[in-house]
Parts: sequence; C-alpha cells; structure tokens
Amino acid sequence: MAQEKLQPEYMDTLKKERDRFVALAFCAADILFEVDKDQKITYAAGATKALTDFQPHDVIGKSFIELIDSAERDYVGRRLEGLGSANRLEPMMVRMSGPNGPTPRLMLTGYHLPDLPGSFFFALRLTSKDEKLDDTNDPRRDTETGLLNKEAFAEFATQRIKDAEAEGEELKVTMLRLEDMGDLRTRLDAESDKDLMRTLGHCFDNGAGDRDVAAKFDDENYGLLHDDGFDVDALRERLESHLKAAMLRGDRQFVIEAIAVLGETDVPAVRKAFSLASAKGVAALSWKAGLSAELAHQLQLRLAKVSPSEAIKPRGGNYGMSEKDLAWQVEFFGG
Repeated sequence: MAQEKLQPEYMDTLKKERDRFVALAFCAADILFEVDKDQKITYAAGATKALTDFQPHDVIGKSFIELIDSAERDYVGRRLEGLGSANRLEPMMVRMSGPNGPTPRLMLTGYHLPDLPGSFFFALRLTSKDEKLDDTNDPRRDTETGLLNKEAFAEFATQRIKDAEAEGEELKVTMLRLEDMGDLRTRLDAESDKDLMRTLGHCFDNGAGDRDVAAKFDDENYGLLHDDGFDVDALRERLESHLKAAMLRGDRQFVIEAIAVLGETDVPAVRKAFSLASAKGVAALSWKAGLSAELAHQLQLRLAKVSPSEAIKPRGGNYGMSEKDLAWQVEFFGG
C-alpha cells in the first residue's frame, strides 16, 4: 500500500522536475531538439512550426541536418561530427530551411551527455539584430569584419542560387570595390583600423543581423549576394549613419573613403575637394554619393573647414545648387 501511494507522488515530483528544466531551457532557446546517433530527431519542442513548417510531433524521425538551410548543411554537418568526443558544441550561427525560405540566423548550441550515449541535445534561439558571435574561430569568416571569406562565399552563393532557381527566383552577386582601402589601412593606428573593419562588417549587415550574404575577398574587394528587392537605400542609410558618427569624431579619412564608395568616384577626387576646402566640391561629391543636403552642409563645416559664410546651405531639404552645377563640380574634381 505504501509503495502504491508513493509511486504517484514520486512520478509527480519527476514531472515537476522535468517541467522545471524545460522551462529553464526555454529561457534561452526557441526550439529544443534531441537527436540520435544517426541525427534523427527523437524529441522536439518549441517554435518548430514557425521556423521549419513542422509541428513538434511531425518533426520526430526527420533528419536534423535536413532542417538546416541547404547552403549550410555541409558546414554544420562537419561541426557536429566532433560532438561525440566533446560534450559541448560551441555556439554557432545557422539558418533553418523555413516555410518561406531560409530563416533569419539562429544561434545553435549543443550538448552530449556521456551517460546517454547516442543522444545529442540541441537548442536554437533567434538572435537580435545587433547580437554577434566572436567569429575569430570560424574558419568560414574573415576575422576582422566577420564577413564570409572568399571560399565560403563561393560555396554558399552557389548553393543559394541553385535553390533559388529551383523555386523560380533569381539571385545576383554584386562585386563592390573600396578604392584605396589597403592604402588607407596602412595609415591608421591599430585601434582605428579595427574600428574601420568592424564598421564595414556592420554596413554590409543585410536584414536582421544577417551577414551571410556578404564576403570580403581582400581589403578592397567585397561580394554581395542579393535579389532584385535588395534595398540599396537601406545600405546607403547605414553607411550614412556611420558617416555621421565618423564626422562627429573627426574621422576625415573614413568620410572621404565612404563618399568615394557611395558615389562610385575616385578617392583622390574626394580628397582634393576636402583638402581645398571647396564648398561646392564637397557638396557636389556628397550629392553624387546620395547624402542628404544637411549632412553635406555639416561635412563642409566640420571636416572640410569651409567658413559658414561660404558653405552651400540646404534649401527646403534640397541642395542649394542646381543639378547641372552639381554635376559640373563632380566632373571638375574628376569624379
């Protein structure tokens, strides 16, 4: 009789302990998976429907790797191979193969309990836009910017373009060149150089903290994978925000580089306009770079050291010069 009475109480205690651990796990995860030695899912909980298009009970028996975005499966598979000998999988960023294409990046962590051989436990959590991992030990990434390296980008882009074509969509690879970036880096101190490369990484950050569409080939050459809906204006706004920050801290060289990149002009042309304190030149090159008239006015005053009486002031939010005059100034300075 005593055993029969204790059994339900004991089971109730176990259930509470289980529920407590699950609740604690969900404080740091959106999805929990348990997989066997063949990477088949044996348990699932959380937002699987939103991120994989399967309810938790429907995902049982499926391959965990197959739920990963096809462009990342090989890399994730290689990382998971060593989990049997090491108890913990270091955090890594991945995408799932979602109902509407690749999901935003999630942080994947994993654990293997030696007492449960053949069972592996994974947690995935959506990351915020500004949340970044230390990419130093990720062989796919450039350690300075956090962008993909050339080899990883080629592999990633090839698979992503293939997947898009199968769905009747089109993706493009755009090459971007940052003129004289290598020369600029040699003139910066270590801290400024580090800030510059980190800023570039953030500027290429497309979407919700997602840098997997961009790559650094070398100091001056970058690649970007995107569709026809790629928001160039949004990228321009991010660059402009960094321009404003650079202007406030007096980072003249970064501003010159950025204006040249945005306006597809030569760095020497932009540098010449600033060195001569040419109000019209700075305004015109800022205009070609797509910067606001107000920002162009501030650049004249703060970095080109144009006197307030000679600066080209905004008029109703527009440049205080005609487009014909602006274009002439751009041509004059060799832009």
